[in-house]
Amino acid sequence: MQSPIIVVFSIVLLLAMPIYIMYRYRACIFNNVLIGLCKTITALCFSTFFIYFIFKWDNLIVNYVAIVLFSLVTSVVALRRARLNVVRYFIPVSISILFSALLIGSFSLLVVFGRNCLLHKYVVPVDCLLIINMSYVVSKALYTYYSGLKYHNQLYNYLLGNGATYAEALNFFSRRAIERSVSVSIRNITSSVGIVFVMFLTMFFCGIQPFMILAYVLVLFAALFSSSVLSVFISLWISKKYAFDRYSRFRP
Repeated sequence: MQSPIIVVFSIVLLLAMPIYIMYRYRACIFNNVLIGLCKTITALCFSTFFIYFIFKWDNLIVNYVAIVLFSLVTSVVALRRARLNVVRYFIPVSISILFSALLIGSFSLLVVFGRNCLLHKYVVPVDCLLIINMSYVVSKALYTYYSGLKYHNQLYNYLLGNGATYAEALNFFSRRAIERSVSVSIRNITSSVGIVFVMFLTMFFCGIQPFMILAYVLVLFAALFSSSVLSVFISLWISKKYAFDRYSRFRP
């Protein structure tokens, strides 16, 4: 690989051409593109330094402290995306994301790396990848669930008034949230085919056999799908006691 200065200059040169063309024709999305590029570069730099120090320390306690902190931050982001009260729903969402990441991530690493998976330095990247995906899926599912209760509260009260139990009245809204989580999760997986192909080539150039790479990718896809649906289920189950009063009335 060339020196870092040459790499940075090459990146700037590659980005300069489309930016100039957008500026030349006064494209309406010029400012949005610049903001998006700045956000992407900042996130990549932060992630690189984060992963670098995690790999350098390679400490079990540091690994899991980093996972907990990352899950707490992404829980706040998920609640803000879902337009929910952060203080009220922070505990159920953070518990669901952290538990799902540790459970599914540990099982996936156990399949790939064997019994020493918990001590492996890749536990942080894998769990953080699951947490990022879960944060987005949970935000969409919770928005569907609580916006449905807010704007269709008459249906909920109608079901309760006609003899339905508390769980039966919520079944319609829970089903919609689960369906939304599944569709969003599948869409995320199918839209990442290009990234997976790049990862496939990278692992192949590192000397890993193609069928082993295929197995790793399939395990990762299964972990992403399973963790997202599980986190939504746990979030809905725990958050019920925060969203309703003792008379089963919804608190918007």
